[in-house]
Amino acid sequence: MNASSIVGVNACRNIALLLVVGLWVAPVSAQDSDCLNCHEDVPLSSPAHPELSCADCHGEVTARHRRTGLEPVTDEVCGDCHRRPMREVGRSVHGDGAG
Repeated sequence: MNASSIVGVNACRNIALLLVVGLWVAPVSAQDSDCLNCHEDVPLSSPAHPELSCADCHGEVTARHRRTGLEPVTDEVCGDCHRRPMREVGRSVHGDGAG
């Protein structure tokens, strides 16, 4: 295989990968679009978590949340998926621990 055919194969593979990732990440869930009706100033997704929906961190939210005082995402919510980093922060001078 010569250098130009290797470059062509790599380019095709990269384009296919971008298409697959784009189709996987791009859809906006119905609930996310509902959230954006009132929360248009909030980014659709976090750069660190583009695959997550609003409900993944905020839970299943209903129209009543305006009256019930829904709290923002807390450290405990993040700790559901990020146990080790949250434990390390908790033990550091930035958490409750003495460092």
